[in-house]
Amino acid sequence: MASKWISDFVSKHPSVKMLALPFLVLIRASLIGEGLDFHIPEGYAYGPIAFAMLVEALNLRYQAVQALRRHVPEAEPVLLRPA
Repeated sequence: MASKWISDFVSKHPSVKMLALPFLVLIRASLIGEGLDFHIPEGYAYGPIAFAMLVEALNLRYQAVQALRRHVPEAEPVLLRPA
């Protein structure tokens, strides 16, 4: 159900696409290591993924705010005249 939404989101944000490949490589290496009886603590894999997702969420939020600021015209300064 969520695959369409995720696919659209990743297509719209290229930086998320750049994060997806290292995550897949990290998880694949972890699975290969587990298959060879080499235990890798889950925190070593999921900690960096969570941190990168947090940083990317902040980056996307920052970009959205900057886009809104570019499209909102600045108000003309109001000059006060003495009465």
